[in-house]
Amino acid sequence: MLGFPSNILPIFVIGLIAILFGIRCLIYYKNIKSPLFKYFGWSTIFFGLSSLFLAIPYLINPSSVVIKSFVTITNILYIFAIFIMFRIIWYLGYKKSIPFSYMFVPVFVLSAVSLTLDMINRVNANYY
Repeated sequence: MLGFPSNILPIFVIGLIAILFGIRCLIYYKNIKSPLFKYFGWSTIFFGLSSLFLAIPYLINPSSVVIKSFVTITNILYIFAIFIMFRIIWYLGYKKSIPFSYMFVPVFVLSAVSLTLDMINRVNANYY
């Protein structure tokens, strides 16, 4: 029997693969200079890091304090990935019609409120 949840290994592997894909995109960006490669690269690196930060505490030390700390870091990295993915959506669909700040500010405010509420509620959360 595994000493950690069985879904942690795929999350760990996905994190590694996403980081490698992101690095590959940034290498392409260096050669081609297409902003999409830069956005895809950074968003997948942040997504991959958030996956690793979710998996690592379960593989090393599954105590509640360690998991709470890593889950907080995971959420912050995931929100960064979402912001960059949001930039991709803006770049592909709204670049010529709507300034990015008009779309970014509401998403940033909602994300900040969501992260704050999540961190407040995490104090009483139990992770096993």
